[in-house]
Amino acid sequence: MKKILIPLVVAWMMMPSCDLKDVKLYPSMSESTTEYIHHQGSYSETGIYNVTEIKNSINDLDAEGRVTDVMIEGLYLNILLNTQIDYPVTTATSTSADLILTDWDGIDFNLADDVTIELNKTSQTVNLHEYLDSEGVNQLRDMLFDVATNAVPAGATEVRVALNGVMTPVNGFVNAQVDIVIDLSIEFTPE
Repeated sequence: MKKILIPLVVAWMMMPSCDLKDVKLYPSMSESTTEYIHHQGSYSETGIYNVTEIKNSINDLDAEGRVTDVMIEGLYLNILLNTQIDYPVTTATSTSADLILTDWDGIDFNLADDVTIELNKTSQTVNLHEYLDSEGVNQLRDMLFDVATNAVPAGATEVRVALNGVMTPVNGFVNAQVDIVIDLSIEFTPE
């Protein structure tokens, strides 16, 4: 009898109480902005994420409770070449670009540095993981957390990400549609 009772008591002591568990939900979503690059030599285009649209997407998630965290799961570029028939076709063989985030106070942060994109496919996805700058990513996360928790400064309506780059060869032309995509998860804690 003691042999059975001791394992039962130990198992009972090790079982977590349902009352002590924190239940959290982690729904995912994506936000994107589209830029059109029609340039020879160098370019600078700014993608704009609308704060109201981001907030509406968060509100549409099937989750209830208080937002306790925002986690950026991925950041990437979707590129389509030669999308605009009014411009010449792409003659550049590659481009090197930086992504610059502008925070609520107008301060710029490097989000991704020296992203090399080979322009040899009609469409491609470029994962920015290896190019990310942690300070810029942390600032983006903080700004998205502000949006999710209604803490956006008065008058702020946009999250801005600039795409600045140069072509190879320098006199090459780029005709491209570039979507800057952010995948994120929102942590909800039931109240």
